[in-house]
Amino acid sequence: MKIFRLKSLEEITAPSVIDLLSYATPAEAVAWVRSGGPALTDECVLHLRRLGIPEPVRELRFHPSRRWRFDLAWPTWKLAVEVDGGTYARGRASGHTSITGMARDREKDAEAAILGWTTLRIDAVHVKDGTGADWVRRWIEANAL
Repeated sequence: MKIFRLKSLEEITAPSVIDLLSYATPAEAVAWVRSGGPALTDECVLHLRRLGIPEPVRELRFHPSRRWRFDLAWPTWKLAVEVDGGTYARGRASGHTSITGMARDREKDAEAAILGWTTLRIDAVHVKDGTGADWVRRWIEANAL
């Protein structure tokens, strides 16, 4: 396994999206400039890269019979990140905040736990300020090194 050095959130101040683009590949940067900026999951990956965390697998199908996928996953560690967009929908229930959406998320999380996965759920605030990436860093330090 490749040795890497994790950086703590305290070592790095929360950057703007422009600062984060220095961690993007040229193709990613061009696509994001054309589309108006990175999606939440892409922005989360930039924060992870910035902290020196190995690249996750995206959209990993983890369940043997269900079509569930993790937004970001590290299969070696059985660590997954679910980026919940739309959690601040100004009083309107959205995918992750409706009763049905929350029930689906709990079912997916429970089935993942039964299979031995740890799932960290982060929302837009935790992506933007880098807290979600720091949770991943701290989990890795506590469990995987």
